[in-house]
Amino acid sequence: MKKIALLFCVLAVSACQSLPERIIISPNYTAAAQLKLVNNIDLSVQDNRETPTTLRILKNNDVTKVASNDLVHSLNNALSNALKNGDVSINVSSPNKMALHIHQLEVIVKQQTLKYRSEGIIELEVKLNKGKRSFNKYYNGSQNSEGPLIFDKAKVEGQLNTLLEQMISRIVNDVELQEFLQG
Repeated sequence: MKKIALLFCVLAVSACQSLPERIIISPNYTAAAQLKLVNNIDLSVQDNRETPTTLRILKNNDVTKVASNDLVHSLNNALSNALKNGDVSINVSSPNKMALHIHQLEVIVKQQTLKYRSEGIIELEVKLNKGKRSFNKYYNGSQNSEGPLIFDKAKVEGQLNTLLEQMISRIVNDVELQEFLQG
């Protein structure tokens, strides 16, 4: 009888949960970048994903898709701040052109009756042109989590932003990228 009452309570709580309207992408990278070999960069961020979906919630046979806030603006700010922390100024007239392409940035939540699993997947590409030379590299990251009952939007956002901060750190501290800028 207790199990039936518990199941009823779980179902009642899950039925009352409202779906998130947007996922907040706001990575806060504060460490200094190691790109001290160049004075300035013209930075751009482009969202090349097929759909603007940042969160997919799979529950039974239903799929709920949720977009994020202004992803391009948020990543541009985060990467700009990371570069500025390394004494690199952002200058649109710089001959050093850096483009960050977002190929995939998504969290997939598989919601079950008494638990959930989530997987965050990010694929970014950095293209850098310095005069007639060019540099191209992909950065991939993923993160998995699971928990009891219903997924927590704030937790999913926090994990995604932490993963983005790690990706930004990998970019601004990339030895190959530094060697390219030095040459």
